[in-house]
Amino acid sequence: MVGLAGLQRGDPAAAEALYRWAVEAGDDHWSGHAAMLLAGLLRRRGDMAGAEAVLRRLVSTGNSAWACNAAFDLGDVLAGAGDAAEAKDAWQPLIDSADPELAGPAFVSIINLLRRQEDRGGLRAACQAAVAFGNPEALYALDQLGQLLHDQRDMDGAHAVWQEAIGAGYEHAEDLRERMMPESEKRARLRAYPDHLPPEFNPANMRRGIEVLEHGLPALPEPLSYHMAIPVAYWKAERCAVVLVLRYTRPWRSAPEPTQIMLVFAFAPDGSWTPRAMPAAPDSRATRSPGPAARMTARYLISGAARPVAMDAG
Repeated sequence: MVGLAGLQRGDPAAAEALYRWAVEAGDDHWSGHAAMLLAGLLRRRGDMAGAEAVLRRLVSTGNSAWACNAAFDLGDVLAGAGDAAEAKDAWQPLIDSADPELAGPAFVSIINLLRRQEDRGGLRAACQAAVAFGNPEALYALDQLGQLLHDQRDMDGAHAVWQEAIGAGYEHAEDLRERMMPESEKRARLRAYPDHLPPEFNPANMRRGIEVLEHGLPALPEPLSYHMAIPVAYWKAERCAVVLVLRYTRPWRSAPEPTQIMLVFAFAPDGSWTPRAMPAAPDSRATRSPGPAARMTARYLISGAARPVAMDAG
């Protein structure tokens, strides 16, 4: 079936024919797998009605290996078509299953839908039901209810809901605290760089990239700190150059987030390198998406655990 998937890139029509043949073959495993691939192909083509029909058929088979994945994707298709009630009906059995690998992502999908509908009452009710049922994503409903209130400029209401989620032990509590933080404090924290650290590794020092282009990569300081930005590679051509920098965003958090930045430079007429625009920082307010890829990966891939590198919190 992996070979068939490759046909989608070169000959979608042939891939569709093979998928349909495999679906009709009636194999307990491969027919369900082919149906999911066929539905994905039809969705990418824009044939939502065809994808819906394939997914509904797979759900109706009760195939334990694939019906749940089909129900999840069916909800996505229906929600995208504006049929919120049908989408909820597709996701609800997954939530009721009490299987955290199914119930959590399905609940996230319903919450995102309620947020788009601006349904305050629905978000609150969903949270209460999920808490009672032990859904692992229950407090995500409060996260999104607070964001809805924030977007509607009810700041006091948003902060109260977020504080409720924090008090209940929400795993993304630090995100909520940052959203409630005054903008002036956010800017001050982002600019802050401890005095005892080498200034040349300050993330605000754009000149550092030019020094790399002129003199090569620097020796690593000891000890390393989450506050530093470390250039690790560079590429220089006749008219432009790029320096790759590794750093952590929000180094003050209990679990700083690693990221990479490409510093892009242009060669000026006077013979010097000049920096171009920096990329925008990610928006921490975005809704979470369970995504079909994550569900499929869990079935077929075993990923090795990465060994953490010791860092100086200072």
